[in-house]
Amino acid sequence: MVDTAAFEGLWVMNNITIPSSVTTLSQEAFYWCQNLKIIDIPASVTSIGGYAFYYCIGLTSITLHSSPINLSASDSVFKYIDKSACVLYVPIGTKAAYQTAAQWKDFNNIVELTSKTVNVTAGGLYGALTSTELSNTTSLKITGTIDARDFKTMRDNMPILKDLDISGVNIQSYSGTDGTITTINYYPANTIPLNAFYSNNTNQSKISLKSDNFPVSLTTIGSAAFNQCGLTSVIIPNGVTTVEDYAFTGCQSLGSVSIPSTLSTIGIFSFAWLGALPYFQVSADNPYFSTIDGVIFNKNLTTLICYPLGKIGIGYQIPSSVTVIDKSAFVGSYIPGWSLESVFIPPTVTTLSTSAFYDCENFKSFNIPASVTSIGSSAFYNCKSLTSITVHSANPIDLSSSSDVFLNVDKVACKLYVPIGSKSAYQSANQWKDFVNIVEMTTDVPAVDYINIKLYPNPATNEFGIETGEKINAVSIYNLNGTLILSKQVLDNNVVNINSLVSGIYLVKVQTVNGVIMKKLIKKQL
Repeated sequence: MVDTAAFEGLWVMNNITIPSSVTTLSQEAFYWCQNLKIIDIPASVTSIGGYAFYYCIGLTSITLHSSPINLSASDSVFKYIDKSACVLYVPIGTKAAYQTAAQWKDFNNIVELTSKTVNVTAGGLYGALTSTELSNTTSLKITGTIDARDFKTMRDNMPILKDLDISGVNIQSYSGTDGTITTINYYPANTIPLNAFYSNNTNQSKISLKSDNFPVSLTTIGSAAFNQCGLTSVIIPNGVTTVEDYAFTGCQSLGSVSIPSTLSTIGIFSFAWLGALPYFQVSADNPYFSTIDGVIFNKNLTTLICYPLGKIGIGYQIPSSVTVIDKSAFVGSYIPGWSLESVFIPPTVTTLSTSAFYDCENFKSFNIPASVTSIGSSAFYNCKSLTSITVHSANPIDLSSSSDVFLNVDKVACKLYVPIGSKSAYQSANQWKDFVNIVEMTTDVPAVDYINIKLYPNPATNEFGIETGEKINAVSIYNLNGTLILSKQVLDNNVVNINSLVSGIYLVKVQTVNGVIMKKLIKKQL
């Protein structure tokens, strides 16, 4: 069941996959989802409540897989949908029934679905299908040879193509201007061409496309090939070596990605903004990549490459083996449902690459250890909720070769905490100087409060306790320069002995099963 008002007013959603387990779309289920463009209702759905699609003014198509659902007891299910522009796609043989059914009959364009298998030679797909087949085909299987012209046909001339099987084709090279981008005149063989299912001209993607069985001879998935498509799962076949920039970016229904042993290159933003993806799967035989808890790393675990947007948890601790956070590693936390609010960077990390935390709007604070010596362009772009950034390097990291590192961060509201004696250096350093509130870390140390944890007593003398409902995995204590002073994996009754510490202010990192939190602790002598 999709419950009452489950997606009410979710304006960023443009497509959704309803699984075949769903039987009921309750009243107001998609109320006021005005940017929803395409919806596919499985045959399992037998009940749709009143106002379920009220004011979904962006809908261009609704696809059904059963006889008309009885809407006689449901008020205004499709109120304010443009029933002249929105096409209703129905199973073969059911058009007449829909034309007489309550509320369904209000749609002017009711079209019966078709499936098609076709053998073509490269560039011949458009001529091999009738105009009706181009308009009405939802399931297409192709054999023979194809090239970039045929991908353009599928993208631009087949508006409701849902399931594509090209496992039996060979993709040939193509030279000319009739491919997927008019400014490109060469497309290599064995490559899903760049912008295969995304048009730069119209800024429209193939939201209807849910599945694609790739050719066994495929070696490359081109830039933006499936940008913002409706794919629900991707199995990249063995033989593919490269996934180019933006290849699967914005595929918000994509729930699983399997990476083969042959893949060696993952481009920037390749798997960005995938809000439904809980983890990546990487072949154990891949010599270039590996995973820990669904996060992609290089094989020796020194570079964190991609964090899955749908991974559960409000905090994440980067393993201490990591030295580089790769390009676009954590991009896209504005996606509804993403829970990650904080990342703990260990003092082994030296590089925050370009766009490393791009669009992480949930982040409220950030701690940069003294080990970091390089920050790339747009690393914290659009991190609008940041209220504090704590930097442990006495000398400001040189940002002169990195543009827009903190673009759209509120530099009035967000405090920049720096080591004692370094405020003047930050006030004159490139981009750091843009922060209005630069505070030296004395008694004013930022605390992150997204997990309910309390240190007591605080100030403490010989020991302190940790009060929380969370299970504690580890506790680490750092001085204000970011140096690790004390680390404990096992605690007795959540109590930490600090007899060995001198008086002063420390940062306590508490790692729980649900995330990581930093707290300030004052140690005083008896």
